[in-house]
Amino acid sequence: MDVILKKQVHGLGKPGALVKVSDGYARNYLIPKKLAVEATPDNLNAIERLAKQKDVKRERQVRQRHEIAEQIGRISCTLQKQVSEENRIFGSVSHAEIIKCLKNEGIDLEKKQILLDKPIKTLGLHPVQINLGQGVEAVLKVWIEKKSD
Repeated sequence: MDVILKKQVHGLGKPGALVKVSDGYARNYLIPKKLAVEATPDNLNAIERLAKQKDVKRERQVRQRHEIAEQIGRISCTLQKQVSEENRIFGSVSHAEIIKCLKNEGIDLEKKQILLDKPIKTLGLHPVQINLGQGVEAVLKVWIEKKSD
């Protein structure tokens, strides 16, 4: 019997997968537990519609993330920090400071989206990699300036 999985079933597949199983397994376990439905033409059409809707939603999300990446590329974030005589800043620039700067520009990000290879501890321009998900990345220009007393 062909069934369409509604939930992930270990050893069979993920939701939306069309699988062939024995009649008894489908009637006695999968269908009563609402893990699957019988693969009728109506159910197959419904699954196709859902797949198309997911594709459209995914495309829209990728498009929105590309727009955000372009916005981030145009932004230059300036942070003022206290420095020592050697022009090294006290402490380092944190994720929170970068997030706050982006929030002031109308962009909300999470800490895990900001990819800092090493802490920023010097004055000048520092490119910061931002991962927006689904393969979309951006580079934010972060300027660190000496705080005037």
